Amino acid sequence: MINRRLCLAMALALGSAGALAADNNYPNKPIRLIVPFAAGGTTDIIARVISEPRSKALGQPVVVDNKSGGGGTVGAAEAARAPSDGYILSIATVSTTATNPAINPKMPYDVQKDFTPIINVAATPNVIAVHPSFPANNYQEFMAELKKNPGKYSY
Repeated sequence: MINRRLCLAMALALGSAGALAADNNYPNKPIRLIVPFAAGGTTDIIARVISEPRSKALGQPVVVDNKSGGGGTVGAAEAARAPSDGYILSIATVSTTATNPAINPKMPYDVQKDFTPIINVAATPNVIAVHPSFPANNYQEFMAELKKNPGKYSY
């Protein structure tokens, strides 16, 4: 079911990008999908799952291009500088659109001005994990332990 949703999301995303393109024969060349993280991670896997079916449906390759560095900043900045012709798309994440700009006011891109969100392709969970010897079995106990012992633990 997830693969189906991802393929539909990418189809809609690429369809929207095509509407922006000036060429009525869109796509008439390969489409580059910038992934602002290294190959093998969650964002890369999602990009690869959605790119192959879209390549077949569009008759043009959708090429995954990993541009890692700076917690996603390098790839996001490259996408921000790219022409708005529908041939360069990017996968945005919480870190590239919220976390990084929140902690670094001098980002090489402006999320509000440089990007147009098209569709939510996927959602991935985040998990807090501790060693089995840690004295907590759930999130409430985990937070209570941290509050009870300020400065004792690091992450």
